Amino acid sequence: MMADALNDPLPETIAAERLRQHLEDVARERDNAYRALQEREAELARIQRIGKVGGVEVDFREGFKNRRSPEYLMIHGLPPEAADETHEAWVNRIHPEDRDATVRHFLDALAGTSEDYTAEYRIIRPSDGETRWIRVVAKIERDKDGRALRLVGAHIDITDQALARETLRESEERFRLIADSAPVPIWVTKLDRKRSFANQAYVDFVGLPYDEAIDFDWRKVLHPDDLPRVLQQSVEGEASLKPFVLEARYRNAGGEWRWLRSESQPRWDPTGKHIGFIGVAHDITVAKQAEIELRQLNETLEERIAQRTAELEANEARLRAMLETSNQYQGLVNLRGELVYANRTALDGIKASSSEVIGKPLWETPWFSETEGMSALVRQAFDTVLKGEAVRLEMRLRLPIGERDFDFGMRPVLDRHGNITGAVPEAVDITERRRGEDALRQSQKMEAIGQLTGGVAHDFNNLLTIIRSATDFLRRRERPEERRRRYVDAISDTVERASKLTAQ
Repeated sequence: MMADALNDPLPETIAAERLRQHLEDVARERDNAYRALQEREAELARIQRIGKVGGVEVDFREGFKNRRSPEYLMIHGLPPEAADETHEAWVNRIHPEDRDATVRHFLDALAGTSEDYTAEYRIIRPSDGETRWIRVVAKIERDKDGRALRLVGAHIDITDQALARETLRESEERFRLIADSAPVPIWVTKLDRKRSFANQAYVDFVGLPYDEAIDFDWRKVLHPDDLPRVLQQSVEGEASLKPFVLEARYRNAGGEWRWLRSESQPRWDPTGKHIGFIGVAHDITVAKQAEIELRQLNETLEERIAQRTAELEANEARLRAMLETSNQYQGLVNLRGELVYANRTALDGIKASSSEVIGKPLWETPWFSETEGMSALVRQAFDTVLKGEAVRLEMRLRLPIGERDFDFGMRPVLDRHGNITGAVPEAVDITERRRGEDALRQSQKMEAIGQLTGGVAHDFNNLLTIIRSATDFLRRRERPEERRRRYVDAISDTVERASKLTAQ
């Protein structure tokens, strides 16, 4: 019994062994937890690198104490030793154009009461000199008095999104500049028939501020005689989801009734869903007035139908040319004179695609390069426009569609600060109008010849009447010799006058 008692472990030994095992278990659990934490941190860092997100912490209790994550350093192009960079180093890295506003916004946020802090600005990375857009999303911890104690947040590289956003903004601005330079009203409607855009010509026609013009009800200025027909045609055209045309009289801002021909095209989103219409209106008042005059001439001057038909055809051709030239050749060039946009009419004129001419100097494009001396003339016009002056010329161009006459103009494009950002060249095809003018001149010549011929025939008829009367008197034998001699002299004088008339 004594020996067994001596062999049994002491209570202290048992307790020590249990404590050792417990410590080993705690250490093992701690190691497992530490490895799991490392794995989560590595996974989080990998996600941050993929998403271009960097962590940032700023302690304000003793000045500005910064702590940057490795991903932050990578985004900002900083070395590892910059993890605790100074506040001034961050400020100096901000793009000069954004620096003052960004720092002021940051300090205002600290002085405020909100816990949320967001910002967007550009930086210039020290590592490669590249400019990057940064978005900051953070929380500000404050004490009970509202003083900022600590900022914890993330820096996100949004350069790709910012560039896409800027590209979209430039595209929209370019579209507005081109649309506002058009001399005809242009508008875009949504499915609810409300307009989402209208150009300057549209606003000028209704004579209202832009915000009121796009909500303006056109039925208020539509001629009462045209209202029922236009409403019916409009509903049918929109329901067809195809292009449709309307012609009607509208009262403009000056109170004048004008005939407008509107052409509407359906719009579709990238998925093929119908989202509204885009419309263009041309003033055809001159053509309508000509049609009325034509009907009146046909009703009141039937005896001159053959002669007047030629003149009316010339007038119709001239009016048709005016309508056709409402589709202007239009483009947009930058400050280097390089073409950045050309409309469909202009491209059709040279039978080219947009990719074949975009980026080339305007004067080196096929519109001008195939006509001797024209490239130098257009280059000189562009230099004049860069000085703030508008240019207008008439020119004859040799194009793939043939030799055409144009009324060419170019004027500067200004930004909201009045700075020249480029130029808008535009041309109206006046070839048909020139031909119509030639036809009209020829018709007028023929009319003058007809009037002259009628006058000569009238005078000749009077002379023949005198000769015929004198001859009839001579046939009467009872007339005295003296009177018969006078009749002979009258015939002789009349023949001499006829001879002079013939010579004239």
